[in-house]
Amino acid sequence: MLSTGDRVLVGISGGPDSVALLRVLQLLAGELSLSLALAHVNYHLRGRASAGDERFCRELAAQAGVPVYVRSRHKPRRAGKSPNTQDWARRERYAVYNSLADRHGFTRIAVGHTFDDQVETVAGGLFGGRDSFALTGIPRVRGRIVRPLFDCRRPEILAFLGQLGQPYREDTSNRDPGYLRNWVRHHILPQLRRDYHPRLDDVLFRWSGLMAQQRMFFEKEAARRLARLLICRGNGWLSLDLSRLRRAGTPLDYYLLLECARLLGIDNLALSAAMLNRFRQLAASGLSGRRLVWGKLTLEVSRTALSVYLHRPTAARQVEINLAGSTPAAPWGLQVTCRLRQRKTGAVPRLPRGALRFNGDAAQIRPPVVLREPRPGEKIKPMGMAGRKKIYDILSEAGVPGIVRERTPVFADRKGVFWVVGYRQEERVRVRDHTREILNITLADRSAGDGSFHQTRR
Repeated sequence: MLSTGDRVLVGISGGPDSVALLRVLQLLAGELSLSLALAHVNYHLRGRASAGDERFCRELAAQAGVPVYVRSRHKPRRAGKSPNTQDWARRERYAVYNSLADRHGFTRIAVGHTFDDQVETVAGGLFGGRDSFALTGIPRVRGRIVRPLFDCRRPEILAFLGQLGQPYREDTSNRDPGYLRNWVRHHILPQLRRDYHPRLDDVLFRWSGLMAQQRMFFEKEAARRLARLLICRGNGWLSLDLSRLRRAGTPLDYYLLLECARLLGIDNLALSAAMLNRFRQLAASGLSGRRLVWGKLTLEVSRTALSVYLHRPTAARQVEINLAGSTPAAPWGLQVTCRLRQRKTGAVPRLPRGALRFNGDAAQIRPPVVLREPRPGEKIKPMGMAGRKKIYDILSEAGVPGIVRERTPVFADRKGVFWVVGYRQEERVRVRDHTREILNITLADRSAGDGSFHQTRR
């Protein structure tokens, strides 16, 4: 979880677990040359008690001689059903941690989850009717987030703090039976231990580990299979080969859908059995234009593809391309590399292999060259065709859904579009017998955020 020289941001609430975590990391700091800082989020949910927690954390940081970042968050007032308070607080907390880590260069984010938290999470998943992810519990490590006290039990934490004479704060909301976790902690688990299985906690903890390993296997397999299904990915959308998807079968559908959501920046999206069945029916229907709304996402079928996109996909900014080197096209998540080379006399002109490569007659290209999206009604004369054709029509005939057509990257110069990436090149840039200099363009994936265009196999 920790390496020598790590800069560690410690999530601190003032409760016993996070305070014990800080004291443990202080003991390790000299040996591992760790640099520590604290992060506290005040949700203002308990009035003076919340203010007292913040004051305690500031004093604790001063005693430890480490910086502390304090952020305030207020639960939004919404009409209708209120969002779950604990889920809201968790999302806000991790958003703050990740933002601070990005801004200040922390390599690890340490949080104080323990053995008991894992057991209560799994039990809550069983009795709360949540999806199977709850049964895998809390991961020991997820990215830069680590949980060093994961195998420690609550009595051990309290005994450790007692030996140090270290005070901590008590959160009275941890006894509120209105929260499922508290009901599980104070009522369900004690009764099950007493009446059925005294070592129930060990069973649930081991079970969560096995389930987590199983989930990891299926996630990796789904990611590997999705790489074969992916036609292209752009600004808030991705498109899958429909025929390959149908042949792939159903065992991994659940994880394939979740991986699609993850690629579009949505983690832990709830997926019911009913929604999974509707997805299977959609893929099997063959009805072009048919859609399925799934949370923040829309799934749409075309003749040859199934596209998954956000309700409001973003447009990537236009990027001017350097024709004599590399250009980072961050809005598209691409690195564009251009190279001019002399054509050998007598060499047979060939199209480049791979959808993310272009070869064209350099003399026919009029700079500046830009990478952008196609404009409505824009036309090209596709290589090998007699007349001009709308770019949207070319993409439509290839089975590309409307949302993808509008976000497909193109290269254009002063004369117009000369390359629809992954689909067609313009006739005027064809490499001919009299061509003397060739412009080679290669696109490399930089995996950057919402505006990325990752892969095309057309």
